[in-house]
This record gives sequence, structure tokens and C-alpha cells, in this order.
Amino acid sequence: MKKIPVILCLMIVHFYGYSQTIDIKLDTTQHLIADYIHLVVKVEQPKGIKMHAPSYNLSNTAFDTILIEKADTFIQPNGLTFKQKLTITCYDTGWVVLPIFPCALEKNGIVDTLYSPPLKLYVASVPIDTTRGLKNIKNPLPVSQPWIKWWMLVGVFVLMGLLYYFFKYLKKIGSSATQESKSIATAPLEEALLFLEKLEKEKAWENTDLKTYYTKISLSIRAYLMKTLDKKAMEMTSTELLQVFEKDFSHPSSAEKLHHLLHLSDMVKFAKATPDDSAHIDTLRDAKEWLKQTDRLFKTKMG
Repeated sequence: MKKIPVILCLMIVHFYGYSQTIDIKLDTTQHLIADYIHLVVKVEQPKGIKMHAPSYNLSNTAFDTILIEKADTFIQPNGLTFKQKLTITCYDTGWVVLPIFPCALEKNGIVDTLYSPPLKLYVASVPIDTTRGLKNIKNPLPVSQPWIKWWMLVGVFVLMGLLYYFFKYLKKIGSSATQESKSIATAPLEEALLFLEKLEKEKAWENTDLKTYYTKISLSIRAYLMKTLDKKAMEMTSTELLQVFEKDFSHPSSAEKLHHLLHLSDMVKFAKATPDDSAHIDTLRDAKEWLKQTDRLFKTKMG
């Protein structure tokens, strides 16, 4: 019995005898609120030690995840080097601290957790010039020209004409979107994949605005779920749709990918975010892979 503590001590010393480090590099320590913050996570993994990928949990913080790129692994003489690029944003101002990211290492049944260092960065708000004094409001100039009434009448007719063509254009766009959604919903997986392949073939991210491009990707996913889940996916918010999906499928990996696709689409559509050029084609291909994976889950569930 006296040998057990000694053996445990030797195993712990043997585990910690290796050099394991986790490091984070920021592109800069000063940002504007809601700007993209680019960072690189680097983990040194010695030989003989199994590493679990770091966990990037930013819930209940002032930060939000925009994009997590695929990790790269480099072979070194003493082991492996793990690198992964992340894009996040911050909705708070002042000095903030980046949350620590845990990374689990395992050897001979012993698990140790490394933690990234807490990094400080400054998030500035939009500058406002408060030094300029207020100016008095001048009285309106008297209108003495009778002909201005005729110009106002002409302006009203011109405005009515512009509004007519504007609403006609919106109706045309809405009709086109409805036709596309019906086409996709006819045969969920096949039509959705054909729709995305058409976007990829046309290089829609280059020929149309990004808001329209990412909206169409989200539309293909929603149309597929509307058919398979028999839900009003087109009318749901991204959060409501994700909750319905998690309840019906209970598949964490697929739910996480769906959250990433819908969140990125919402950021481009509502927050006017501009992802990196490489993210456009990667998002489209991720959507195709998600559709295939989810369709297999659906068929397995239906038996």
C-alpha cells in the first residue's frame, strides 16, 4: 500500500516532465466595438501525449464567435504544434479580458488541462466630438414664391411614381424568392444541393452582394428543414429553428454546424458583417456537407 503514493507521484512527474504550452496571439490589442478580432491559438504537444482540441466557449461573455477556421498541425522534432485561427467580436467597451480557453492533454490515463493566458485588450466606442458648442437654430426663411406650390405638386407625383415602381420591384423579388423556396422544398436534399451548386458555379459571392448570397444559403437550409421537419422554418428566427432542430434530432455536432451557418448568415444580413474571402466558398461547402449529414440522420431516424 505504501508503494501506491510513490507510483502516483512518479506518474505525475513523468507526465509533467514534458513541456506543454498554450499561447494566443492577437492581431492588435486595440479595437473598435463590434470590429472583427483575429487571434491564433497555438498548442505545443509533446510526443506520446494525446491532445484534445481547445474549447472556445464565449457564452455569457462580452465576446461572440464569428468564425473558427480548420486547425493545422505541424510535425516538430519533439512532438506536434497545433494552430487554429479564430475570428471573434466584442460588444463591450473599455479594457476587457479575453476568456481563457481550456485544452486537455492525456498520457497513460492521466488527464491534465492547460489554460490559455487571460489577455487584455482595449475596445473603443465610436468617437464623438463633445468639444464643439451648440449653435442656435435659425428661423425659417419666408416663402414668397407662388410657383413653389407647383413644384411641390410635381414632386408629389414624382414621388408617387417612384414608390409605385419600388413596390413593384419588391413584389418581383418576393415572388422570385417564393419560387426558389418552393423549388427547394419539392425534393429537400436534391433540390437544396442543386440550388447551392448553382450558387457555387455562378460564383454568386462575386456577382451579387454578400447579403443576398448568405441569405440564399440560409434559405436553402430553411427550405430543407421546412420539408423534413414539417415546420414553418421560413417564419422562425435562427434561435427558434435551432431549438426545434435540437429537439427533433438531438445531434450536438450537426446542431453546432447549423448554429454556425445561421449565425454567420444573420451577422452578414443584419450586422453588415463582411467575412474573409475564403469564408464565402467554405460556408457554401459547409452547408452542402451539413445537408448531406442531416439527411442521413433523418433517414436513420425514420428507419
